[in-house]
Amino acid sequence: MTNLQIQNIKITDIRAYKNNPKLHTKVQVAKIRESIREFGFINPVLLDENLEIITGHGRVAAAKDAGMIEVPAIILSHLTDAQKRAYRIADNKLTELGKWSIELLNLEFSELSNLDLDFNLEISGFETAEIDLILDGDGASDPKADAIPALTDEDQQCHRGDI
Repeated sequence: MTNLQIQNIKITDIRAYKNNPKLHTKVQVAKIRESIREFGFINPVLLDENLEIITGHGRVAAAKDAGMIEVPAIILSHLTDAQKRAYRIADNKLTELGKWSIELLNLEFSELSNLDLDFNLEISGFETAEIDLILDGDGASDPKADAIPALTDEDQQCHRGDI
């Protein structure tokens, strides 16, 4: 296992990967910026030995927006070029494969909403409307209940040849 060390790197020294396949909207970057302001920059950027971003393009953009001069980073010099390219994709895609437990989200948001918070729950990345649906119990979806029942001949209102 590689010994990973976090170090602060000047944003001006960091280079974006020109073929980064993950796009970051202004809205997403703004949400990341607010998350950094609330929690601190606690998820380091991953860079290669040339200070080119492997993962963390959105965090670096948010840090620039926030006026930060440096960001915490881990330099990964042990990866081949092919591994860097594949990891850029995997880092983003693998998180998409997970699912949310609506019941546990309901529990977490319920407990958070009962606390005296000095921040908005939208800092979680969920919009207020989404949080409301989860808290109201309408966020849970039963695929069987949502399925459209098959129609029988008796259900049909018109038949072939009807005008």
